[in-house]
Amino acid sequence: MIHSYDCNHLPDKEQQVLFNSKTEAEKAGYRECPVCFRICPDIPGYWEERALAMEMFTRLQCYYPSAMKGNLQEKVQTTGKKVLANWPFPKRGYSYEFRVVQSEEVNAWAVPTGFVFVTSELLNMLESDEELEAILAHEIAHIERRHGYREYQSAWGAVVAAGIFGVMAAAVGAGVETLQIVDVLYNVATRIVLSGYGRDNEREADILAKLYLTKSGKIDQKLLLSLKKIKYLEEREKIKTGGVFSTHPDIEERIDRIGATRVSAFEKGNVFVGFDNKGNKVAELRVLWEKLYEGTLELHSVLRVEKASLVAPLLSPSNAGPPGMGTSTPEIVFTIFCSGEKLKFEISKPEVEGLNAEIVFTRRSEILLTKSIDSLTFNLPSIERWEMIKD
Repeated sequence: MIHSYDCNHLPDKEQQVLFNSKTEAEKAGYRECPVCFRICPDIPGYWEERALAMEMFTRLQCYYPSAMKGNLQEKVQTTGKKVLANWPFPKRGYSYEFRVVQSEEVNAWAVPTGFVFVTSELLNMLESDEELEAILAHEIAHIERRHGYREYQSAWGAVVAAGIFGVMAAAVGAGVETLQIVDVLYNVATRIVLSGYGRDNEREADILAKLYLTKSGKIDQKLLLSLKKIKYLEEREKIKTGGVFSTHPDIEERIDRIGATRVSAFEKGNVFVGFDNKGNKVAELRVLWEKLYEGTLELHSVLRVEKASLVAPLLSPSNAGPPGMGTSTPEIVFTIFCSGEKLKFEISKPEVEGLNAEIVFTRRSEILLTKSIDSLTFNLPSIERWEMIKD
């Protein structure tokens, strides 16, 4: 095995061979030590998210114990890799696995940290590779947007806010928090498997699937076609489904919203570095994507901030609540300059994730922003200036 030079589990001296690089060692026939080179995404809350994934994985294996192999499994795996390769944004670093389960249900599930389950009956329903891509893009969107982890944060925040943990801790003592976390993980995992990710998250996954199809040169009709088939099944057989076809929101409403929403990813001029007054790099800001729902003409632009120093100013100390419970914010204005036009956004919905902050900026508009941004201003105390990263 190849070990890191400073690890604490090197073999005896006489068994060691020193190489100048990992590549050199691999060419000599050695393989990576899974302890030294363990790969996991460097994102806040990953291990809590992984624990939720294992709970969901267990639920799905209980309900659908039969996993299929052969051509169907190979097809889903190949198509999933294709979608990942063409994903419109930088991925978070999860290791993906796509599984087909034998079932007469028409359904699919996204499990946090990279597991995607689809039923054999769903695959039988699809008539083209593009339909399968649309379904898998919807599932990948749930995972990349960390919808499961956010549901866990919200549920845990509700427990803390209700004082349940405090009361139990006072009565029983050490170990109560662990038991409470296990209980929350179990309940959230079961709810997602049976009922899907909820209205807002299902809408967002729909829109990102549409964006994937658009950027891949395909039309969103393939996504709509899949949803229409489920609507037909529901009306004919009076069934209700969770997962990708969750009836919250109603499928009819989802179909209408997909058709009435325009979505676009920022391709150029979307990454900026923030410097403090001493010239130190203290933040990186990336404008990811935007959507315009024609029903309200409200334009949403999604921004990701990658440094802890920017999280604190977004939350007012007097009204910051438990994770996931929602917080109000001081007025902070984000301004984009593009092609000589000055466009202002006010913070609508901050979602704080440990060291990361994802912020949705909204304004009334009839058009999407240009994909090329010239410059921006963001009035945060720790930032002296922003510089755009050149291609």
